[in-house]
Amino acid sequence: MSVEDRLAVVSPDITFKERVLGSSTNRSRLASVLSYVVLLVMAVAYLWPIAMLFLTSFKPLGEFFKNPVGLPETWQFDNFVKAWELANFPTYLANTAFYAFTATAIMIITALFVAFPIARGYFKGSNALLTLYVVALFLPPALIPQFQLILNLGVYNTRTGYIFLFLINPIGMIILV
Repeated sequence: MSVEDRLAVVSPDITFKERVLGSSTNRSRLASVLSYVVLLVMAVAYLWPIAMLFLTSFKPLGEFFKNPVGLPETWQFDNFVKAWELANFPTYLANTAFYAFTATAIMIITALFVAFPIARGYFKGSNALLTLYVVALFLPPALIPQFQLILNLGVYNTRTGYIFLFLINPIGMIILV
């Protein structure tokens, strides 16, 4: 006699699949609905500020002070043009692209030269050195010594000093190992 036959003898109205996997009861449906309601409430809580920011960007200044939370009465698309011109966004965008590209390129090149011998184990203590790099990830960044290093190198308030701050991080080497 198979397992299915034995279970059918015990309770013929419940199938083998329902007995083993459990049936879909009202309790599980209620839990599923409640979980979706909680997820929906959390999604609204996270997305509401972003929606308000987006909608507020289309309001004139006077309307913002009159009704900061409501929909714009008059949609003003010139706000984006004014912000682009007044805040000098092209310069900020160019600086961001320059710093991101330069720091990423230097980080990848230097990490390659460090990660390859450590990954291959070409020298004694490579595992210990890798462990030290991983431990360094969990330590908070020491901002004061980094600032003192930038000052002593004479690159304070320069592009080079700003790029150096991005390079003092072991994450690139650890990713490549």
